[in-house]
Amino acid sequence: MGVGSYSIDWLLQTKEKGDFLLEVKNRPGQSAQELTRLQSRSKIIAPKSNLGEPITDFDVLFKSSYDKFLPISISSYIQGVILFLGIKIPADKLANFFHSHLETKLHFVALGTENKDSGTRVNLLATSPEISKQALSVFNWNDNSDLLY
Repeated sequence: MGVGSYSIDWLLQTKEKGDFLLEVKNRPGQSAQELTRLQSRSKIIAPKSNLGEPITDFDVLFKSSYDKFLPISISSYIQGVILFLGIKIPADKLANFFHSHLETKLHFVALGTENKDSGTRVNLLATSPEISKQALSVFNWNDNSDLLY
């Protein structure tokens, strides 16, 4: 289903809401990188001082994901990526990256956390409110996860 010989993780066919192509990625490396940064900075700076904003490498977060998809202008699917992260990332920088690098190939990006009691909670960026509503409904996601600051 992907560009060239790439495969995409999931094809979800629905009766009423359109068909979805979805990549699902677990990105624990960002957490490890941030812990290493905090540990090295805390040795230099007083422990209670501001250690600064986490460094988020969005190219690494979406590595091997968005290049697989066709441009949304010619795709017959709703295309998206869900990332499971261990840290919060800056909302404004994610939105800027989505609009400048991803929205030509992805209809949405979801940052997700999973909990037995509350199900999957996401922070969702989408190309339109309609796409956002469709994704939340089809995947039975709850919006407003605590992954952005």
